[in-house]
Amino acid sequence: MSDRVVAENRRAAELFRRVLAGDLQGLDEAARLANSVRRAVPKGDSRHPTVVVNYCAGLLRRYETQGDEGDLRVAVQMLRAETDEMGRRDPYRPGLSATLGWALLREAELTGSVATMDEAVRARRDALGATGRRHSEYDQRLSDLAGTVAARGALTGSLADLREAVRIHQAVVRRTPAGRSGVAKPTRAATADVLGGQDLEPVLNAFREGAS
Repeated sequence: MSDRVVAENRRAAELFRRVLAGDLQGLDEAARLANSVRRAVPKGDSRHPTVVVNYCAGLLRRYETQGDEGDLRVAVQMLRAETDEMGRRDPYRPGLSATLGWALLREAELTGSVATMDEAVRARRDALGATGRRHSEYDQRLSDLAGTVAARGALTGSLADLREAVRIHQAVVRRTPAGRSGVAKPTRAATADVLGGQDLEPVLNAFREGAS
């Protein structure tokens, strides 16, 4: 990459860090810079999947905060295309699949499409299955899968999905030492965040009552 592209990439990364910390003022600029970097890195370059993921993550975050459905559509289209072109054993596939799962979850929430939600679950499973149990992202991807399976259960009324989501949440709890940060804990608040603000607790309570 040229010096200009490297500088844009660093600036975008810094802005995204601020966004994750709650400062949304630089989100549009971060997305613009990430797109500039994406355009400068051609397909076939080993860095291309990473810059696509970075750009799409910015679009998804902007969709979540500003509600522009165009951002969501672009992210889903790009991530699907990148995934289709990538080999199953590519080292970048877990991160790409994780981001695709995020995008598809949001699309399924928006449209109510069970087929899209099924695709989101498959992408989450793909990401988790390609991530070693000792990898730093494993617990997060396990939690992501739980949230997406729970979302499908809430959408379809599937008790099997809700049971699986509870089991996965329990596995996350067992794997997460007390006081550890950086992992999406399977709490009521965390689950509501995964489901785009939907509080899953009443759904889980109904499942528990039905299963007792």
